Amino acid sequence: MTERKRRKPAGSGHQVRPTRAERSRETWAALHGAAAAIVGEYGYNGASVARITSHAKVAQGSFYTYFRSRQDLFEQLLPAQGDEMLEFIAERVRGSRTYTEHEERGARALFEYLGRNPGFLRLLSETEIAAPDAYRQHFDNIEARYVGALRRAGDAGEVMVANDRSYRVFVEILSGARGFLADRFGDPREGDLLVPERILQTYLKFAFQGATAPASGSAGGHD
Repeated sequence: MTERKRRKPAGSGHQVRPTRAERSRETWAALHGAAAAIVGEYGYNGASVARITSHAKVAQGSFYTYFRSRQDLFEQLLPAQGDEMLEFIAERVRGSRTYTEHEERGARALFEYLGRNPGFLRLLSETEIAAPDAYRQHFDNIEARYVGALRRAGDAGEVMVANDRSYRVFVEILSGARGFLADRFGDPREGDLLVPERILQTYLKFAFQGATAPASGSAGGHD
């Protein structure tokens, strides 16, 4: 009498192969990550399809399964990397009880992310020329999240910004300040943050005072 073959119990070391959809997502993510790294190091002009696919360890012909052209990838790149940055920040600010706590956690998270991803600033600056629609989309995404946080703080009486248009102006000011500080004082050797702690504290003092001070002059409350 022959022995029946025993089935391998679940979890016995048998590996489940990823589905086609999962492999497709992994390849798409690998190409995006490689493109971000290449643009960060060589700029858009140096980001050839061959260099990107080599870095991603993907066959060059497979590139066109996911993107119509190199420019098509460029149009997607900054918004996708920006979403990754925003999710990183969102994790760090979750649970903040006040505007000042939210702002400090958010600023620290941003400078930590930039310290971990030093090529992001070059990607950001070059996208303005190489893919202007993607550049605008990135800042629209930032504004949507940031204005939402300011609106909640305004409803709670924590900030004195007058209305949604003023929130947008305030976001542009703070976003611009953060970008300038990262570009001007950024140094990966600083440790966890891209900028020195003293720079961060000066920024926070400006952000807190600007948000909590009442508007002055005839334009107050109307801009």
